[in-house]
Amino acid sequence: MASAAEERAMALIMKAEKKLKGMFSFGNGKFEEAAEMYGQAAKQYQLAKKFDKAADCYLKQVEFHNKLGSALEMAMAYREAGVMWEKQENAQECCKCLLEAKDLYASEGRLSECAKLAKKRAEIFEKAEIMDFCVESYREAAELYDGEGQAGESRNCNLKIATYKALELGKEPLKEAIEIYEEVAKVSLESNLLKWSVKQYYLKALLCNLVLASNNLGVTVDDVREKRGEYCGLDPTFEETREDNLIVGCLNSIDEGDAELFATSCSEFDEITKLDSWQTSMLLRAKKGIDDPEAGEAADDDIC
Repeated sequence: MASAAEERAMALIMKAEKKLKGMFSFGNGKFEEAAEMYGQAAKQYQLAKKFDKAADCYLKQVEFHNKLGSALEMAMAYREAGVMWEKQENAQECCKCLLEAKDLYASEGRLSECAKLAKKRAEIFEKAEIMDFCVESYREAAELYDGEGQAGESRNCNLKIATYKALELGKEPLKEAIEIYEEVAKVSLESNLLKWSVKQYYLKALLCNLVLASNNLGVTVDDVREKRGEYCGLDPTFEETREDNLIVGCLNSIDEGDAELFATSCSEFDEITKLDSWQTSMLLRAKKGIDDPEAGEAADDDIC
């Protein structure tokens, strides 16, 4: 049995369709009124938690605004449809609508809106674990935010790219992640508000380097020691921090081929500052190079 909100939605749709087919309906007025009624119907379906039907109503609005030649109204309707598909947990349809909205905003020169929608698409793909499109969308958002002078938003998107590129197997994704962490650290050192986060960027860049060195991917332990020295020179507060001690301990264990020493270094850090899932994943990959140096880049399941 339909709820009261659903019944109101259906009544509004019937009224809109009647307006469109009416013998006295001429010109653009009927499309404007129909678009308004379908928008009201969408709200009622939303109240009834019938998000797929609400999305369909917004897509009908797109048709009417297209006939009226209103690109911005079309963009807003596509965006609302995307929101409804997100509530319906349909990532593909959601991102399809958001892409249409973004392209329409681009045609109108609304680049700030494009950046927001590119980031939103990235977040939806991220939640759905569709990682190729996720990284691609974060990259587009970063470029758009940068073009609009929104450095903070651009930085956050680039850090997301680094997070996921670092988790890919192989040398090139890790090198890209390192470059991003180094660039963000460089900019952050110039800001009193941001410099506190630099040690985390250096830690992440060095963890990427550990994976490269441990798995013989074109980087040696001495190369990583040189990088560590470079970072300590740029930010003397990094030296002898817990993060720095973790890296030094891991480097020594890789150099000596000592998996037990590696595990001890990780455990000592984890006792005070809990390792997060990303850090753990990177350390496992580095440890794998000690446990089985002939196996190549792969994951393990136990850091200790």
